[in-house]
Amino acid sequence: MIEKKVFPPGGFTLVEIMIVVSILALLAMVATPGYLRARKRSQATTLLNTLRLLDAAKELYASDFNKTRVAPNSIDLRGYFKSGSTLYNTLVSNGASTAFPDPKLANVIFWINSTDVYPSIELGGAFLDVVDTAFWSPFNISAGDTSGLMTNGASLGTVTDVSTGAGNPITQSAVSGANGGTTTSSSLP
Repeated sequence: MIEKKVFPPGGFTLVEIMIVVSILALLAMVATPGYLRARKRSQATTLLNTLRLLDAAKELYASDFNKTRVAPNSIDLRGYFKSGSTLYNTLVSNGASTAFPDPKLANVIFWINSTDVYPSIELGGAFLDVVDTAFWSPFNISAGDTSGLMTNGASLGTVTDVSTGAGNPITQSAVSGANGGTTTSSSLP
């Protein structure tokens, strides 16, 4: 006689699946704010590192050419960065500008300033919730609202150049090197 094996019904019930899904949703809800905060903090650290690299390049430029109190531009500094790096490519694309936008983050503008002043940065109100102003020390920051900044328009608003204290209009040519790479940033005495 042939015996027929009877298997109990397998699988998960709907209630069990719903419990697992709700636990996963709860974990995602708890973890997401921490992840977003850590991501913003790492972006701020990257910007701080860029400021340090710009400062080191300015120091080397001043030492190599025996210059003091001069404001080098993107063309002057690009030789101090690895060819093909993001910062090098940004400096090359900006021509003779002394202000340039961050290639990855909107509303973030770097100011090279003169060799006797630290580089500065316009944050556009970003990163204030994850880092305080002491984080950026010794570099000068301006955390004003730059919601009017555009990367494809003619006017990018006005940003205060912390090295001179003067309000400088930023135009497309000052930020991206368009129109022959001219710049509207102020020169130091």
